[in-house]
Amino acid sequence: MFSKETVPFPQKVALKDGTEVVLRLMVPDDEEKLLRFFRSIPDEDRLYLAEDVTNRAVIRRWVQELDYDRVFPLLTEKDGEIIADTILRTDRSGWMRHVGDLRGVVALEYRRRGVATLAFSRLVEHAVVMGLDKIVFRAMSTQFGAINCMVALGFVKEAVLKDHVTDLRGRPHDLVIMTNYVTELWRKMEDAILDVEFKVHP
Repeated sequence: MFSKETVPFPQKVALKDGTEVVLRLMVPDDEEKLLRFFRSIPDEDRLYLAEDVTNRAVIRRWVQELDYDRVFPLLTEKDGEIIADTILRTDRSGWMRHVGDLRGVVALEYRRRGVATLAFSRLVEHAVVMGLDKIVFRAMSTQFGAINCMVALGFVKEAVLKDHVTDLRGRPHDLVIMTNYVTELWRKMEDAILDVEFKVHP
């Protein structure tokens, strides 16, 4: 059983450019911060999310139904404001209990600065602790940046499901399912961390 008291967060980390950020778990008091964050995301990016994250009711449900054993939600903050929302979702009792589902959104001005790599590395580390074997990443086929990022980390396309999902405007898209094994992904993440030169502060 995990709780915010039993994991090594919050963590203060400096990116290569000197920007200091904090990684921490989502808590019930994050409703307003999450709304501000998601409402700052460009409309074209929010189209690809599974839910309308500008809807207060959606965010309220998230923060009121926190279950760190099922969904491990890791937030990245700069100066007290959320700049990334990343999660590791698992089914700890079903036939896919060895598999984790990785997702994430980063604020526009912090993309390509190592924020996603940093947050995903912590989630993969948590996957190791949980004893997971495999990580799945799902994206619409038009999310080229996300797909290319995962390919660089060693993910491979397992399947493409035709017109399997719709964006928030109701338009159909192919769903790309990508996978990687935790041990291989952890090795890739370690290499990426060394390249980006994150510095953890006490």
